Amino acid sequence: MLLACCVLLFLMVALTLVWILKGFMLTSTAKAADIDISAFRNVLSLEDNRVLRERLSEAQYRQLKRARVRTAQEYVRAMAANCSVIVAVVRAKAAETHTAEISLLVSDALRIRLLCLGFWIMLWAEFVFPNLEIRPTQIVGGYERLRLAADRCLRSRQASSPAL
Repeated sequence: MLLACCVLLFLMVALTLVWILKGFMLTSTAKAADIDISAFRNVLSLEDNRVLRERLSEAQYRQLKRARVRTAQEYVRAMAANCSVIVAVVRAKAAETHTAEISLLVSDALRIRLLCLGFWIMLWAEFVFPNLEIRPTQIVGGYERLRLAADRCLRSRQASSPAL
């Protein structure tokens, strides 16, 4: 039993490391997906869940809740993929200079990517047990700040680069 748990733990750690490292292997020409943050917040809304629970039968509510959880997982997956794109683009654009701002952006992107992985896994628990309320709202704000900082960083790099 202990051996099976150790093997399972090892596999989970290995898969997590592969997933993280995969984020470094994107090309700088990769495109970030457009994510509608307000729609994502609506999917996570506790108030909407309460209204749905009151108005639908238990079976209908469970079915709709599972669909909403899968939608939330897709948003979280897209955010994680965008973090990989941000890392690749920022590192490629700033290859000539290594600043603290770039290091901070890369570490923030990797942290948000790890949080996305954790929430994606936890959302499976909510899928199985629809009465759970797991809300990955903390990554939404971090993701928005990361996107704004990356945009600012890339725009300032383009403005400071010499004209050809």
